[in-house]
Amino acid sequence: MFFGRQKLLARILNVIHHNSLVITGERRIGKTTFLYYLKRVLEKDEGSEYKFFPVFTDLQGVPESGFFHTVMADVVEGLALSPATQAALRFEAEQEDYDGRDFSHDLQRVIEELKARTERRVKLALLIDEVDALNSYSERINQRLRSIFMKTFSQHLVAIMSGVGIRRVWNSEVSPWYNFFDEVELHGFSQEEAEALIRTPVEGFFQYQPEAVEAILEHSDLKPYLIQKFCIHAVNRMLEAGRTVIKAEDVFAVRDAVHFEIREDAPAVLERQAPA
Repeated sequence: MFFGRQKLLARILNVIHHNSLVITGERRIGKTTFLYYLKRVLEKDEGSEYKFFPVFTDLQGVPESGFFHTVMADVVEGLALSPATQAALRFEAEQEDYDGRDFSHDLQRVIEELKARTERRVKLALLIDEVDALNSYSERINQRLRSIFMKTFSQHLVAIMSGVGIRRVWNSEVSPWYNFFDEVELHGFSQEEAEALIRTPVEGFFQYQPEAVEAILEHSDLKPYLIQKFCIHAVNRMLEAGRTVIKAEDVFAVRDAVHFEIREDAPAVLERQAPA
């Protein structure tokens, strides 16, 4: 199930044909979930002149030296390229010296195959999560990545990146990413979206008392991650009590458990956010 973000989805589908985007927002606000949903939507899209081929890449833990190789590995796996195309690539599964030039060469071979798969206009959509990793990479790598989107084949290429933020200030006078992305900031749910996330998954099985819904809305700050945590713990408590109705007392009783899980996750989050 996917809840909320319909306005954001419509906005992105309206501009993705011509613009790359970066989706920013605090941790656990739903950026990764949205990227996965966008991938499914693009794969099924039949309503435009473009045929999208989305590929998802997670940069968490990827060092600068392995950046281009990691992205191309996901392209090769995600698109199920023909043996002939794979043989024409410079990419190899185990490789230490794969750079931006190799990546650019291989993208051209990939796009040539994609053109043969459809009569529509091709868009290879690189969905890159945890893009904050680029902030610790050298300016040279960032410039090289941007230059790839300026190549002759760039009309068939688009990027949708997500992260807490992308670095805007570099040593050179002009940032590699200056005026490149349309930037979209992701916030918490609206109350209507939050209520749907609470009620819909258990509809037909269990019920929430109105007071229980209000308690979750209040204590979650309308953040999807927290809403789901409260719901999971509250439903488990209800089941242990042998009921089919989630009460406000269930929500209040699980606050400590929810906050404990948040604290347990915090060290990993801080480690990912720490500057290199």
